[in-house]
Amino acid sequence: KCRIIREFPDIVFKGLTLVQVSQKFGKAGFEDVKKVTEEIVHLNEDCCKGDAVECMMERMEATDHICEAKDKLSSKLADCCAKSILERTPCLLALPNDESDLSKELKNYYEDERVCENYKKDKLLFLAHFTHDYARSHQESSPQSCLRVSKGFEGLLEKCCASENHAECLKQAPILLEAALKEIEELRKQNCGALQLLGFRDYNIQLLFRYFFKMPQVTAPTLVELAGRMTKVAVYCCGLAENKQQTCAEEKLDILLGEMCEKEKHTFVNDNVRHCCVDSYANRRKCFTDLQRYPNYVAPKWDESKLHFNEDLCKGSEDDQIKKKLEVLVEYMKMKPDCGPEKLKEVVEAFRKIDIKCCAAEDHQKCFDDEKAGLLQIIEAH
Repeated sequence: KCRIIREFPDIVFKGLTLVQVSQKFGKAGFEDVKKVTEEIVHLNEDCCKGDAVECMMERMEATDHICEAKDKLSSKLADCCAKSILERTPCLLALPNDESDLSKELKNYYEDERVCENYKKDKLLFLAHFTHDYARSHQESSPQSCLRVSKGFEGLLEKCCASENHAECLKQAPILLEAALKEIEELRKQNCGALQLLGFRDYNIQLLFRYFFKMPQVTAPTLVELAGRMTKVAVYCCGLAENKQQTCAEEKLDILLGEMCEKEKHTFVNDNVRHCCVDSYANRRKCFTDLQRYPNYVAPKWDESKLHFNEDLCKGSEDDQIKKKLEVLVEYMKMKPDCGPEKLKEVVEAFRKIDIKCCAAEDHQKCFDDEKAGLLQIIEAH
C-alpha cells in the first residue's frame, strides 16, 4: 500500500480503496462506502509516514467508525464488532465479501439519456459511483481489473459525450464491459490449464523463457526468482474455486511486480519494463503480460565458462539445486537469444538427462566433465 501511495497519483490509491471497500460491503450504499474509503485512505497515508503509535490509534478509530455504521454496511459485521478492540481489525480483514444483488449490466450508466449531462456535471463523482457499482456487482474481478474497467469506461464517456450522437456511441459500453470479463477469464483458463498440463517444473521453465524474452537484461538469479514466485502464485491460486482464481492471482502478482519495480526503479533494465512499472498501476500486471520480445537486446559474446556444468549443481537443498540449474539455462539464453522453441526444448532435455545422470553418479564432477563436451555440442549447434 505504501509503495502505491509513494509511486502513483493520489487518485490511484483512492480508487483502489473504493473498489476494495465496495466489494467488502457489497450491499452498502455509495455514501456509506465513500465515508469508509476516505477514512481508510487517510489512515494509510498517515501510517506510511512511519508513526506506528499514531497509525495504531487511527486504525482503532476507523474500526470503531465501521462498527458504529455496521447496520448500514453489512449484516456480517456484528460478530467482529462484538470482539475486543485489538481483535476487531484482523476479524474485519478476514470477513468474506458481501454479495450484491445489483445487476452486472449496469445499464443506467450508459442507457440513461442524462448520462453525459451527469458525467459532465462532476466527472470524478460519476466515475466513483460507476466504480462502486461495478466493483460490488463483480466480486469475481480483482480490484486492479475493476480499476482497468473504470479507466476504460472513462475513455468511452470522454469520446461519446463529445460526439453528436452520444446515445449511439454509448452502445459500445456493454461490449467494453464484456471484453474485460472475457479477457480475464481467458487468461485464467490459459494459465491454470497450462499449469495442469505441464506440471510445476515445466510451467516454471515456460514462465522463465517467457519473461527472459521480455527482459533479457535482468540477471539470471533475479529472473529465476521471479519465475519461481510466479509459478507458486499459479499453484496456490489455481487450487482455489474458479471464481476466486483471477482475483487471487492478480493481487499476488501485483505485490510481486511491485517489489520488482521497486528494486528496478533507479536503473530499469529496459524501456518496456520502465513503462510497465511507472505508467499505470491498474494496467501494470496486464502490461507485463502483454509485453513482447524486447527488440534491442544485444547478446554478449559466446563464453562457455558462464555455463557452470559442475558438481555444484547437485549440492544444497532441492530448491537450491533447481535455482542453479535454471540459472545455467538463463545464461545460455542470454548468449543465444535467437534460438527457437524447438532448440530450447532440445537443450533443456539434454541438460536434464545429464543432470539426472551426473547427480546420481558416484563422482559427480567426473561425470559432468565426461558429458560436458556432448552437451556443448548440442548447445552450440545453431
